[in-house]
Amino acid sequence: MNPRIRLLSSILPLAFLTGCPPLPPELVTCEEADACDTTGLAATSGDWTPTTSDGVQTVTGDSPDPDASSGSTAPAEETGDEPGGITDEPVLPPEIIDGVVIPDYIEDNGLLSIEVTAILTEGVTMLLDDGELIELTPGRPGQFFGTIPAFTGFDNDKHTAILTPWRNILVGESVNADYVIALPKPGSQTNWKPDGPEGHVAAIAVLPDGRPVELGTFQEMGAPRCYLRLRSKQGIQEKAMDFVPLLGLAYCRAIDLKIDRNTGRLNVLVERKNDDDDTVWWAGEMSSVWGKDLKNIGLGDVGDTALALAARPDVVAVCGSRVVNAPDALDKLDALAVLLRPGELPEPRVFDYKPLGKKPHRYTENARDCAFAGDTLVLVGEANGLHENDLLEFRDRLVVIESDLAAAADDAGWTVAGLDQGVQTRALALDLDEQGHYVLAGSTCFDTCEPVGEVRVYAPGGKLAAPTLSLGPLGSAWFGPHDIAWSPAGYAVVALGGQDEQTVVFKVQAVTPGVALPLWTFIPNDKKGPQIALAVAVGPYGEVYAGGIGGADQAAFARIGS
Repeated sequence: MNPRIRLLSSILPLAFLTGCPPLPPELVTCEEADACDTTGLAATSGDWTPTTSDGVQTVTGDSPDPDASSGSTAPAEETGDEPGGITDEPVLPPEIIDGVVIPDYIEDNGLLSIEVTAILTEGVTMLLDDGELIELTPGRPGQFFGTIPAFTGFDNDKHTAILTPWRNILVGESVNADYVIALPKPGSQTNWKPDGPEGHVAAIAVLPDGRPVELGTFQEMGAPRCYLRLRSKQGIQEKAMDFVPLLGLAYCRAIDLKIDRNTGRLNVLVERKNDDDDTVWWAGEMSSVWGKDLKNIGLGDVGDTALALAARPDVVAVCGSRVVNAPDALDKLDALAVLLRPGELPEPRVFDYKPLGKKPHRYTENARDCAFAGDTLVLVGEANGLHENDLLEFRDRLVVIESDLAAAADDAGWTVAGLDQGVQTRALALDLDEQGHYVLAGSTCFDTCEPVGEVRVYAPGGKLAAPTLSLGPLGSAWFGPHDIAWSPAGYAVVALGGQDEQTVVFKVQAVTPGVALPLWTFIPNDKKGPQIALAVAVGPYGEVYAGGIGGADQAAFARIGS
């Protein structure tokens, strides 16, 4: 199972029982600690205090007269008020009064809540049946809370959470809290909508409340237009106002979409015409208020190509390529990122691959996707040229570019793939996992390029963090892979196309890096083609949404069991 919400309060330092030697730093039962006998402090005199035959400690009052003979002095009468006096009541262990999972049966992706009421308790641990140990969060006195994720149908079953109270070094009796996860079968069709306007879904992103938004292109009066569509978590457009045309009647082709998961700020990247009727990229921004007009935040230069968008609260990056105008250049393009900051002029960053001993502009570079990893902008794509071991053939090699926002473009780190399954490689899509690894979807092939899809995982710095995973022959570069998204369930979801006999089909696969077989594959029950998946997004609880082209060249949207 995927990573959980972790320890929020730590076990407190062990206390000493006055007059007793320090106890080892492990939680024990009161019987093991021999502490069930007393709640009070030990006598400060350090003298041994007699016990009754049943082991309950008795009050001795003042120390016996050392000159008196044994047994000649009776114990003083107990009042309970004597300094250093000890009651004869046993220490009570921590105890759980009630522990429940709410709801105890869940049919859709989300979080289950665990609520515990306990007495004489400092903390409560929860042991899940996959072996994960979680410390619950204290609330009001005697109240403890936590969550259990239901992110994937692979966890479907009856489960038991074992709840154990503790206080200092004492551990009370555990209780069980049962619950059932019954999500849709992974890869199953939960909603399939090949009923959009003529066009396609180019990108999908998810709002903070979990609702997906699609960015697409549709045809109107023989010209392309752009739109945004808001859907419910079930993938349904609920109101007419949830479909928002962009830029009026202007020429527009959708490229990419990003949504801030905290604020709901929405950023779009499209292609449009400028005043001179030249095609340029355009970046817009919508606040968290749905349907509000997009604010212009950037306009591209003629000749620049935009393929992807990255966004964080203080900066947006438009990524793609720029035409090289150097007179002796062998390449035609350099990788490009244009940084857009509020109140500042656009900052173009041009990336030219220059291996040691090579002149500038010996390779053609293209950034096909990008994302922010903290203060680093990560771009992925390919560099075409004569690489190491290439004598005569100009070949594509996958590249990962890491550019620190505080440094110059020339200081960027380059990772260039070597010979692998084929002699050519490309990175086509990028996402980050919960550990900050770069998860890439791309392809490889030989000089006669019959592409084979693949997924690679790179650690920051460019070292492969898992064996390269083959997605198998694609049949055509048109089949992708087109997009990739990392799920909190611990796997990657890839949007691509495939063939079913003579039909091109919409295809989405879930894969674990380094594992040969896919976890699940989604192909719509309705295979009226051509169909192809171009975009995929994963919600905060593992919900999977995909979009692309359905039958009759319609924009298509799918909600897929995860």
